[in-house]
Amino acid sequence: MVSFAGTRRILLLGGGATCAHFARMCDDMGAEVHVATSPRHASESIEGSDFMGWLSAQGISCSIHRKLDNDFIREQGVPGTLAVSFGAAWVIKADLIQALQGRIVNVHAAPLPLYRRAEGFSWRIMNGDTGEHCV
Repeated sequence: MVSFAGTRRILLLGGGATCAHFARMCDDMGAEVHVATSPRHASESIEGSDFMGWLSAQGISCSIHRKLDNDFIREQGVPGTLAVSFGAAWVIKADLIQALQGRIVNVHAAPLPLYRRAEGFSWRIMNGDTGEHCV
């Protein structure tokens, strides 16, 4: 079971408008926020700006990663960190989950395991699945 007690730092993995607005909401609530994104998310359009530019304009710490290497993983083992994944471009592996002490939530816009991976939402549409799902 994931515990959110003692959360002081929010690490967001991925990109998109939902991730951006969640980052701003957490920042507004006084949490330390860092967004780790991939090159494919960095240029996404958010309110007329690219993702990285929008985050920077909001004063939110952000970085681009082609992969989540060992240095990145070691840096995330900060007590009180909760990670939330929004369509991350990487497969989240056991070493990152362990570094975070299991304090990670994956937001996925389709039911799992039926629609896995990044294209799950697209397959849901193509299959005519009109149910409202977010896991």
